[in-house]
Amino acid sequence: MNSCVRVLAISLLAGLAATSSVAQSSRSTPERQAQRAVELRQSLFRIISYGYTPLGDMLKKKAPFDADVADKSASLLVVLAPLVVNTFKVDTRQFGVKTWATDEIWTNWADFQAKSAAFTKASEALADAVKSRDEKKILQAAAAVGRSCSSCHDAYSP
Repeated sequence: MNSCVRVLAISLLAGLAATSSVAQSSRSTPERQAQRAVELRQSLFRIISYGYTPLGDMLKKKAPFDADVADKSASLLVVLAPLVVNTFKVDTRQFGVKTWATDEIWTNWADFQAKSAAFTKASEALADAVKSRDEKKILQAAAAVGRSCSSCHDAYSP
């Protein structure tokens, strides 16, 4: 894993740890815990977007194919994808926090977990495809990652 990816992953994991400790703190109100959970989710998705955007640009022919860039993106997504489901363990429905997450995430938790697992699997497949350095394989795998993202967003965001 390259150093940039490692730094981003460590930063995000530190955020997860901080949120977990805040959630367990007796001084933290449930409303504050919900707000922190939303902030963490939003941060995670911003970094996922940062990782996926170069691949999306290649797929849309807005950027030339670059196997090294695809490798960096895949490395980041492999680290981040498994964290998605964990950032939704705090049910924020009752707190009126501003979020794009719909109630159906928690009412259809098993389906949400399955979609999250599909994103993780697609990210891992992308990382495997990148090893081949084959443009067609990499772009097919990148498209599968995009479909897994869309599947969840279509079901669980407004």
